[in-house]
Amino acid sequence: MERSNSETLHMLKERGHLSRRLFFEGLIVGALAGLIAIIYRLLLTNAEDIYFTIVSFVKGNFILTILWFMGLVILGLVIAAFLKYEPYISVWYSPS
Repeated sequence: MERSNSETLHMLKERGHLSRRLFFEGLIVGALAGLIAIIYRLLLTNAEDIYFTIVSFVKGNFILTILWFMGLVILGLVIAAFLKYEPYISVWYSPS
């Protein structure tokens, strides 16, 4: 019984720090989400240039072609693992 009282007291004492902690955690998560969104937009904007650069680099070299396709397979496996772990990321949501 004493243990649960001490845990409750500890949580009540730490309650004052909760709003600051949530603020800073939210700030970090927001900054990381913004950074990921910026990188995603830059990649989409330059996707064609990136693709042609990779193709010109890999073209004519059998080993680099094999490595390129291995990288694509690994990327596909990572995406499949994400879909298995969190299946709703594949659902397109369109608000009515």
